[in-house]
Amino acid sequence: VRQQNALLLERAQALESRNSALLEYEFENRSLRDLLAMKKSQKLEGQVATVIGYDPSIWQRAIVVDKGLAQGIAVGMAVVSGSGLVGQVTSVGRRSARVLLVTDPLSGVDALIQGNRARGIIEGNGNGSCSWKFVLREEDIKIGDRVTSSGLDGVYPRGLLVGIITEISSRPDSMFHDVVVRPSIDMEKIESVYIVSSQRSEVR
Repeated sequence: VRQQNALLLERAQALESRNSALLEYEFENRSLRDLLAMKKSQKLEGQVATVIGYDPSIWQRAIVVDKGLAQGIAVGMAVVSGSGLVGQVTSVGRRSARVLLVTDPLSGVDALIQGNRARGIIEGNGNGSCSWKFVLREEDIKIGDRVTSSGLDGVYPRGLLVGIITEISSRPDSMFHDVVVRPSIDMEKIESVYIVSSQRSEVR
């Protein structure tokens, strides 16, 4: 009986390990399918990269990916995921690159609302959220509005989701709204990204 129990336990552990590996493969495949669907819908050229590290600095929000000069990656390339905008490449090694996230205070994205086309600049707050700067007070915006890249900054393709408006306030002495945007992507959980080298045609 002891031998049978030991054998059953061994088989159960092997099955558990296999199930865990299969779940990981399923998650990875789903992530890759999302990236490829986004590539097709947005008409983008580029390549998939895997996140291999996070910037350890508490002052910056950045990731490191496993593609670099050897794969044709260059500084300034936009980085996206199946859910929206991630950031841009700021430094490149032979086989790796550093990507500054849109949640970093040094990041900037020319963005607009999908509905009324109100425009402003998305800047990271350094705490996982973003501020939408220079949105005029007369613009009709509301919580829940989707903010997308305008394509006018020369870095990010047009029409990619940046995030959702979660807070709006206005100061009497300011001509602009104070807007907080929740990014469409949980930057702490990114595993795969798509590095954009070019657009095949204008995105609608």
